[in-house]
This record gives sequence, structure tokens and C-alpha cells, in this order.
Amino acid sequence: MDLPEITKDIGQAARARQLARHRAFALVGVLFSTAVGTAEVLAQQPKPKDAWQGVQRYSSDPLEVSLSIMERIAKRKDITGSLKDMACGCQIDAREGRVAQPFECKPVIEAGSEAASTLKAVRLVGEEDLAARMPCFKEGISVCRKDPEFRRALADPHLVFVAPAPVADALDGLKLGPVEKPTLPVPGCDVVIDPNKGTFALNERWHGYVARALLYAAEHYKVRTRLLPGELQRISKHHPPTVQERLMSMEGKSFGVPQEAVDAAAAE
Repeated sequence: MDLPEITKDIGQAARARQLARHRAFALVGVLFSTAVGTAEVLAQQPKPKDAWQGVQRYSSDPLEVSLSIMERIAKRKDITGSLKDMACGCQIDAREGRVAQPFECKPVIEAGSEAASTLKAVRLVGEEDLAARMPCFKEGISVCRKDPEFRRALADPHLVFVAPAPVADALDGLKLGPVEKPTLPVPGCDVVIDPNKGTFALNERWHGYVARALLYAAEHYKVRTRLLPGELQRISKHHPPTVQERLMSMEGKSFGVPQEAVDAAAAE
């Protein structure tokens, strides 16, 4: 796609306003200072049409699983809106694994390249944190990568978020944690980073999602978190699931999402 040069003309005033807004949630990392691991970015080459169909239930690719569930949601007759990524609000084309409307997606416009419309997955819980309490970990992470239980955990859609490539690339190598001096890495998206601390933080509307992800990881994979379950539950209750998050749980049942996770999302 040949994006117009004028799309790069994002004013400094708009950036300043967005940074000011982000400062209000820059301390969100303190809530989740569990050091759940480096944000692993899982890149994927653009898939041909229909490539997301027939995904194996026990696939270890979280992007593939997440997009497969999103495609199921998009086919529901009772769904009239478009699925959007949580970071930037860009429409998602689950079948193609890309941003559906690139000319309406700020990070893609800013990057000015077709590659920027590719979707990637970012882990909220790192591989070693996820494997630490599993029997296979006694023999090393390389052994766990061959373990069916660990591979299912890797692909669990509750522990990742899908975002346009520029966002995922900006978070590569950073940890979810406190942000003292927020910098906006991708205009138009609700993520800030602190290059000096090597951390990133998320907008307030993400608080509940991250709290539920940590609760879920602690309950099902014994991942250690610094915040007690009661505090995570309080945050989750204060920021209930969006319709899209509920549907991800319910439509993900056939991909191995535990029934209790489906019930919890449906009950909110």
C-alpha cells in the first residue's frame, strides 16, 4: 500500500496532549510490578486467505489461536460491530492476520508501510514464569517447550494481547512495570514506555484485563504474583470485561479455555 505522505503529519500539540493523558496512568506498572517476564513479541508472516481455519486446539502459537477465536466471533450473527485491538482500537481482520482498515489505524499510518498492518501477539507472562511451577522446568525451559501442558499454556489467549506490529515491536524486550518518565512510542495507542527502566505501562482501561490475566495465570499455571488474589479481584471488579473479552473466553472454549474462565467472563 502506498500511504499518503500527509498521513505522517501528526502535530506536536496532539502528541503533547496524548502524553499528558498517559501520565495519568503511568503508575499502572506499580500495580503489576510482579515482573511477570519480558514482553515476548511473537511475530508472524502474513498468512494467505483461510490460513487461520482449522487451527489445532493444542497449537503453541498464541497469535494463531487468538485470531482463530476472533474469526469465530466475527462469524456470529449477533455481532454487528468490528473486532478491535486493545492497544490502538484498530479494526482486526482475523482471517488475514492484519489490520482491517490500515488507513484508519494510526500506528500503520505513522509507519507508512504495509508490514505495519501485520498483527503480532505480546505475552503478559514470560515463558520462564509460566513454566517455573511445572514439572518439566526441573529439566530446563528447553524441555518444557516440548511438553504438551506447557505448549497449551503458551497458546492460552488469556495471557497475551494482539496488537499492530509497530506496538508489539516497541514493547519488544521491555517488562510490564513502573513507568516514571513516560514516553509515547506509538502515536495513537494507549501504551507508554520508560526507556531508562526498560518498562512499559498500559492505559487504565487495561487494568482489569491484566488483573484477570494474572489471576488466571496464578490459578491455572501457579504463576507467582506479588499482589494478593483479593487485590487483583478488586481491580478486576472495578474494570469488568468488555464484550469482546467475554466473547474471547466463551468462543475460546473449544481451544481449551477452562470452563471456569468462561463462566467468570459471562458472569461479569
